[in-house]
Amino acid sequence: SDNPVAVWLFGTVLNYAIGLPDSLVRNLVPGDRITLSSDTGAALQFIVTETRPGTNYEAARLLSQNRLGLTLFALPAAAAEDVAYAFAAYDIAGEEGAAQPAYGVGERVPLAPAGSSAPAGQLTLTGVQFSHLADGQLAVQLQGTLANLAAGQSVLLSLTAGTQQTAVVPLPPAAADGRWQTELALPGEVAGAPLMAEIRLLPGGRPAMVQLGAVPQLTSQLQISVTAAYQEPAAGQAVLQLAVFNPGPGAVYLGPDFLQTLSQGGDAYAPAGQVLPRLPQLIGPEESVGLTWTFSPSDTPVQLQIGADLWLLEGLLSTTP
Repeated sequence: SDNPVAVWLFGTVLNYAIGLPDSLVRNLVPGDRITLSSDTGAALQFIVTETRPGTNYEAARLLSQNRLGLTLFALPAAAAEDVAYAFAAYDIAGEEGAAQPAYGVGERVPLAPAGSSAPAGQLTLTGVQFSHLADGQLAVQLQGTLANLAAGQSVLLSLTAGTQQTAVVPLPPAAADGRWQTELALPGEVAGAPLMAEIRLLPGGRPAMVQLGAVPQLTSQLQISVTAAYQEPAAGQAVLQLAVFNPGPGAVYLGPDFLQTLSQGGDAYAPAGQVLPRLPQLIGPEESVGLTWTFSPSDTPVQLQIGADLWLLEGLLSTTP
């Protein structure tokens, strides 16, 4: 058309950049949903996350392909110093109602634009490993193979666990043998939730899901032993010395709530007392740490929660060893 409503900037396929009339951009608000349809028949869903005015000299940074999503800008702008911008993210949740094929670890996922009769590329997710980060987040390391992508095609990947979702990231370039590896982070509280990887071919591909099973509770793999337990009568305190060993392949985070006692009244567990060395701690693979826990027991026997396990401590010595 000689007077197009929307203008797509050629080459923007990770962060789609589209110019719209000024009034259309200014009328968008966070939460608005946008569907971007391509001539291949594919439809990408976005949700507006931010709107703001900017300047024309910000365009190179704001339209950068270093981020994923959709950037809308006024074309023409009201003035060089007053360009309306709207930023949108992939609306993965909005697509959950659409039929999405589901695959398992080790199964080949075909990658082809919607409606294309060309031979499909193939992605196989071959392995997943879990590890905690120093801030308590869960690092999910994914490995796989990628084959037969056409020139100009790329693959997007994200993870969903319960109500939590990672950012959508481009799959890193595969090695000469087709192998790839990447890492995404989720909140540490997702343990036990079903984990799914969503894969999408760009341009024009439909999402496909890979089922990764339930997120493991990494603290349950720890081997915990009580090396000493005694009372300090003068202070009215109990002292517990623990040895914590991590036999697994990934680091495990010991958060502030790793050691808890049953609260007075017996209705909830809560952190109590003093722990040395102080929590939080991160235990690497095949590493161990000694903890000294000093607290005031409310009852005898003492009911404790240590990591993922419940303990009952009876027969404390009356004096220090």
